[in-house]
Amino acid sequence: KQLRKEKRTGQSQSSQAARHRDYIKTQEGLASSLSNQIKASDRRRQLDSINWNTATFRDWLIDNKEFSNIFNTWTSAKYATPFKPVIQRIDTSKGYTLSNMKIVMSKDKVYEK
Repeated sequence: KQLRKEKRTGQSQSSQAARHRDYIKTQEGLASSLSNQIKASDRRRQLDSINWNTATFRDWLIDNKEFSNIFNTWTSAKYATPFKPVIQRIDTSKGYTLSNMKIVMSKDKVYEK
């Protein structure tokens, strides 16, 4: 099965994984990953609240000064998890709308019970 995938893509599974790890360490890659995580959480909670697409979310995130500051701290900390930018809802009784989300460091996120 892996050989078929390698023939189709021209890359080994390990080199694809390495490229993906490198991509997530870029602002665009992290934005895409966060978008996917939020969409999954929205579905799990049956909120049906997302009023944006991935491109809109990525632009909103990358244009956000707080994201840039936290992203730069994360990269300076050699991608240590406590410093990774994450999304937190401002009002947890509401969904994942752009006006109800803020960017925080993973270590500062308040998790719902």
